[in-house]
Amino acid sequence: MGLFEVCKSFEFDGDVSVRGACIMKMFGLDLDDVRDRQPIHQVKFELADGGICFITGPSGGGKSVILRELYEQFGEDEKIMLNDISADREESLIDCFDCELGEAMRLLSKAGISDAFNLLEKPKHLSEGQQYRYRLAQAFATGKKVIFADEFCSTLDRLTAAVVACKTARFARKEGFTLIVASSHDDLLADMQPDVVVIKRGRGKTEVVGRKVNKAEG
Repeated sequence: MGLFEVCKSFEFDGDVSVRGACIMKMFGLDLDDVRDRQPIHQVKFELADGGICFITGPSGGGKSVILRELYEQFGEDEKIMLNDISADREESLIDCFDCELGEAMRLLSKAGISDAFNLLEKPKHLSEGQQYRYRLAQAFATGKKVIFADEFCSTLDRLTAAVVACKTARFARKEGFTLIVASSHDDLLADMQPDVVVIKRGRGKTEVVGRKVNKAEG
């Protein structure tokens, strides 16, 4: 897979509304203060084919920025974003897969769906957590080798999230998928045992933990 590097910032364009100017005055800020405080999202690490990268940190810290920048570094034929897979389907869940029946059931089972009643239900009528697992199975079915997911397992209860995270990591390693996911729920680290952990600390440091990594200030 190789070395990945992200350095992303959002420049302040200086366009301040009347209310914005009032806020700046209230807090004793000028335009230079605002420009100087724009965060820089920066990280560098190595990830092998079939590896798992877990991006974590508090909400609003920049996890999604890092994830999107990494997503842009892959070609359309090799990547898929879990969040982009629609569950608004009219067919029963088992009929939403183009592969053979046995393979479809295998993929759904690996994603945590094996109940007969769920397999016969339309995806749009499933619970939010079940829809998430459906999207995961669909991502496996595409055959694209790099799977991205923002807010990974965030809509699942923590016990189900742990089970899905563990099974997903195990299946990805067995089948050679690369997973790059972001979540503020760092309780999943033990279940996924990622090769690289990116800890995004908002405007502060971005820490990288794992094999053959380079730490970068963010």
